[in-house]
Amino acid sequence: LSAVFTVLLMKTLGWKQEEFGQMMGGLPLVLGLSGSVIGGWLADRVGHKKMVAIASVLLGLTFLAFGLGASLWHDGNFIYAYVCAQELFLGTLSAALFAWWTVVSWQSVSAWQFTAYMALTNLGRTLGSKLAGPLTDSLGTAGTYLTLGGFQIAVILLLLPIDPNQNRRELGEG
Repeated sequence: LSAVFTVLLMKTLGWKQEEFGQMMGGLPLVLGLSGSVIGGWLADRVGHKKMVAIASVLLGLTFLAFGLGASLWHDGNFIYAYVCAQELFLGTLSAALFAWWTVVSWQSVSAWQFTAYMALTNLGRTLGSKLAGPLTDSLGTAGTYLTLGGFQIAVILLLLPIDPNQNRRELGEG
């Protein structure tokens, strides 16, 4: 969605690069960092799997709210609130995922396994950027946000069957 958002602001809404850079570099940056710290801390308190699910749902709801608020896209305050929420929940989700991946990785191959998870995340971003144009062409910008917001929430269904202790239980500590 970052590619879709950039096109929306720069081409559709006529933002200048300086405006975009100033918006992204202030409070959203602090919130992203804060979300990372809070996400890691909360993951240790409430559980890694649970925190990944919570952060994913909050991020998905943020995308849905932005898609539903298309009539407010010309309001700089709405855009700023969206960016702040997105960065907070992205930071939270990232930290919770890193904690989760550490737990589910088998000790004997943990560095390789964690690297594979990171590579898959990067692959997802790359594919997302490649699909941004076709998705937006077929669904529109609001439809793309709504679809991917729903997908962001639905992805937690993949977490449900994962047993974080299965590797250690079946393969030993490694």
